[in-house]
Amino acid sequence: MLRGEEVTFSVRGVTGVDSEGNDLFGVTVVTVPDALVAPGDFRDVDSMDRPSGDVSDLTIYVRSRGTALAGVRLSGAVATVTRLAGRRFSVIGSPSPYPPQLVPTPWDTVVHVKEVIG
Repeated sequence: MLRGEEVTFSVRGVTGVDSEGNDLFGVTVVTVPDALVAPGDFRDVDSMDRPSGDVSDLTIYVRSRGTALAGVRLSGAVATVTRLAGRRFSVIGSPSPYPPQLVPTPWDTVVHVKEVIG
């Protein structure tokens, strides 16, 4: 049986509107209690077309339907993995859930992340 672990996503975006109708920006923190955290994806590191590869440090599988992540855009978010002593990882790209009929498990969204140092 698969058991997830806690990952927190800090997402910058519009958090409200001021009295004059201007957007207010801030950080929304979403904690996912049962994410699957795996080593990064190195499948195209040796590609001739991409000598630098497309390397992610971790791959995080999350449940997004019916959870706090439903409708949250993770593009530009920072993920913190509790087990890894709070190390911070930047989300690569703009992950979105797979269609329900294509996912055999509840973890329907794949999030590639790269460690943030500094």
